[in-house]
Amino acid sequence: MFKNLLILLMMTASATFVKAQQVLYITAQTDQTVYITGEEIWVYGSITGSGETPKSIQVQLLDRKGIARVEASLLNNNGTFSGSMIVPADLLSDYYFLDGYARGYASSIEMRPVLVVNPRTPIMPCSSVLPMSETTVQQAQQIQLATDKSTYAKREKVDVSATGIPAGSAVSITVQRYDRLAAFADSIIRPFHLLVQHPAMGEKETEGNIIKARILSTMEGTPKKGIRVFAAIVGDQAKISSCVSDMDGRLRFILPFVYGETQVVFSAEGTAEQRYRIEMEEDNTNQGAINFPCLQINETLRPDIEERILSIRTQKGYFGDPLKQYVIGPADTTDFYGKPDHQYALDDYVRFPDMMEILLEFVPEVRVRNGETALPVVQILDEPYKTYFESAGMVMLDGIPIQDIKELLAFNPLLIKSIDVMSRKYYLGDITLNGVLHYKTYKGDLAGFTLPARDVIYPFSGIQIPASPVFKSYDTNRDNPLPDFRNLLYFEQNSRLSSEAKPVLSFYSSDATGAYKLVITGRDKAGNAIYGETKINIE
Repeated sequence: MFKNLLILLMMTASATFVKAQQVLYITAQTDQTVYITGEEIWVYGSITGSGETPKSIQVQLLDRKGIARVEASLLNNNGTFSGSMIVPADLLSDYYFLDGYARGYASSIEMRPVLVVNPRTPIMPCSSVLPMSETTVQQAQQIQLATDKSTYAKREKVDVSATGIPAGSAVSITVQRYDRLAAFADSIIRPFHLLVQHPAMGEKETEGNIIKARILSTMEGTPKKGIRVFAAIVGDQAKISSCVSDMDGRLRFILPFVYGETQVVFSAEGTAEQRYRIEMEEDNTNQGAINFPCLQINETLRPDIEERILSIRTQKGYFGDPLKQYVIGPADTTDFYGKPDHQYALDDYVRFPDMMEILLEFVPEVRVRNGETALPVVQILDEPYKTYFESAGMVMLDGIPIQDIKELLAFNPLLIKSIDVMSRKYYLGDITLNGVLHYKTYKGDLAGFTLPARDVIYPFSGIQIPASPVFKSYDTNRDNPLPDFRNLLYFEQNSRLSSEAKPVLSFYSSDATGAYKLVITGRDKAGNAIYGETKINIE
């Protein structure tokens, strides 16, 4: 009996250890090997590994010191992810490295080096040209790609067929300019494999975005314990969380998943003056120095660099930002309080020039006491009991708690689109709100309302809204006079192609002549890597 119990305990401990050691295996690729500053990098990849998977993958571009220069949070879509990043204009010409990890998970990834050229700055100083040791990686199953011909005219349709694609495989396809600069970059990048291990950093974001901050005394700079702080996302949907600081002044908020670039506002409760300093904390994800050969560009590559610069400037000059098609998935677009008890679209009413008049004339569930004093109090109707709450309710503007009611009542009401009212008690975590009054502007951006100095605003990057590039079709518009000098002719993410002789995809050549390389990468249903490439010319 004792022996059986001992075996059971050992098996349980072993299973727990294995679960704790679960590692996510991340693969990440880019649409091209060479970029000019200001150009867009399209990223795609996959996640494998047993057990639960993260909501998103953090993808970042590191310099050779291991410091992240740009980062994006990409949505995990059934084990694949994709998105884009703009190459910052201040990067020096050098090799940079595409890295990825998932918050709260141990992970492994083979970094993807890319060459970035900045025409305005010199090459990044580098003191070492030591070669790196190669790392053994999984050999990819080869796919045969073929085009209907090898040379094409400008703006001509290209048909591509493939053989050897295992059934059920998810693949990504890129067609990129392959000049001497790209060939040079490939000769340096392809022989090296940077396989890195990331420990579990930060917390797993299973319920929503986890935001950490710290509250300190403005005067002494010491941590403040027991201070309730609200964290809210600026926008037309109210997303808010609150917590009380611990003995080290640390705060931890859980907010519903946020999409796109926005701002988070921290507000300490009941502070009439700026007595506290709130600092947002982020997990340290620096990789450390990366041993990679220094960049050495000679004069023979100048024409190719100049052509790529012309391509980027022409595209931006005529078309602005790259065309994208956004894929809006199911997202939480409701306020934290759900459907309001009462909602007022102010354009349906006579527009009064005074905020107090609007409440008086149209919003019977709200009244203001001491309106002529320095401290007006907004009282909201407790509808189930047909009486007003004696204490003040939660007042918000575009999702941000407003404590300076007098300032809000002086705000221009013509900038307000609608008003939501929750005329009952509402429980937000461990606190009780005596009703909610939520003003919404037309764009959800506070419409110029000035928050007090005690409210701290930080930029916040949520999960990137999934998108894919849009490419031109010349079926009926081949004589369009606008120039087309794209370095990237085609890019499709997470496609499922059949392995048949007939064409599986089509795209159009551009006005930029030269060689282009078609690359297909992906994984079969068993998770094995697959790869194929071919080249075409445009004359």
